[in-house]
Amino acid sequence: MNKPLIAICSFIFGACCSFLAFSSSRADAGQAPISMPDAEPQVQPIRTFGNGSTLSGSVQQLDSFDCNRCIINVPLLTYGGGAVNLANCKLPPKSSIQLKGAALNTFNVLRSLGYLSPEAKIPTLDIRSPESVTLKALDGLKPPSNHQPTP
Repeated sequence: MNKPLIAICSFIFGACCSFLAFSSSRADAGQAPISMPDAEPQVQPIRTFGNGSTLSGSVQQLDSFDCNRCIINVPLLTYGGGAVNLANCKLPPKSSIQLKGAALNTFNVLRSLGYLSPEAKIPTLDIRSPESVTLKALDGLKPPSNHQPTP
């Protein structure tokens, strides 16, 4: 066999092997979704309970908080995406909520997918409070059966 024919056959064999080796790592349009176990953040259960309480101060965290008929005299609320249940609570006429952690990530995902306006860039939102507020995240969470509300 002559040398040019051997060179051409070797080139074709190498090209075919390369094509087969690298074609399986390519993402096709019909490829199955990527699974990422344990990627979802863990939500802490409700730990703080109130019933008819009056809260005051400069900042109130909402995560892990359950309150019924509370008066929340706080200008800034923070929320990181945890469990929360506020039923028939009153807020000051002008208050804000600052999103953090998973809640901020959700805000950014919704904005990037077009569900929120691209101008919605600030993770602190003004609240125009009605007479009474009811907020529930993770619907169905109930206090433990031995729970005694805080007065």
